[in-house]
Amino acid sequence: MSPGKPQLEQAFPSITTAGKNPTVRCILKGSVVSHHVLSWYRQIKGTEIQFLVSHRERSSPTYGDGIAHRFIPELLPLSNAFTLTIGNVEKADEGIYYCTIWFSNKYLFGEGTEIKVQG
Repeated sequence: MSPGKPQLEQAFPSITTAGKNPTVRCILKGSVVSHHVLSWYRQIKGTEIQFLVSHRERSSPTYGDGIAHRFIPELLPLSNAFTLTIGNVEKADEGIYYCTIWFSNKYLFGEGTEIKVQG
């Protein structure tokens, strides 16, 4: 890692049950969360990575094509983190969720958090 390059930290895989509202958390190190456009992507096994939503402080989220508004991004400036809550999670939501920021004309990705839906 070069000095001054921000890093994104995501939690370990999380397992949830259908009908719940899991939250995926991403902590930004080496920069200030409110200075960036924050995005979430999802990789479902065997498919291409998919853009879900992006947002920044004091603006409305921008959703990807066909993405339901039950994917709720939130900025947490006090903990320099941002989250994605999935409302009424379904089996079809299973996959690896990646947080990203736009930095130096490219996207930096977190390591991903796996969502598994039981039941």
